[in-house]
Amino acid sequence: MVSDKQIEAVVKAMETLAQAIRTLLKSNAALEREREELKHDLERYISIASEEATRAEAAETKLAEAMKVIGQIDNALNDQFAAGIEERKGGSARRQERLMKSGEDLRRAARKFLKENENGE
Repeated sequence: MVSDKQIEAVVKAMETLAQAIRTLLKSNAALEREREELKHDLERYISIASEEATRAEAAETKLAEAMKVIGQIDNALNDQFAAGIEERKGGSARRQERLMKSGEDLRRAARKFLKENENGE
């Protein structure tokens, strides 16, 4: 037969185990909440990184456009310089027309670039 002391010891052990299980369940619930918060944070950081990548791509596109305009300006200046040298050597109406056209091309390219980027966008 089982004694009252043995029954009390088993009951006490079961209460201790029940308390340990409750503690583990609370800890598990807290860890689950923390996991969900971390998952949410990770999703937010991924979204931010994606937005930054999009901005970086846009900036690279604008840089390429700016480099193209700089190239056009460089070409126009070279044309104007060459036309100016020719003009000093006894130029013609054709050379003067070339000089004026390259100046207009330069102004047009600069105006277009400035208009497209006037708000820094």
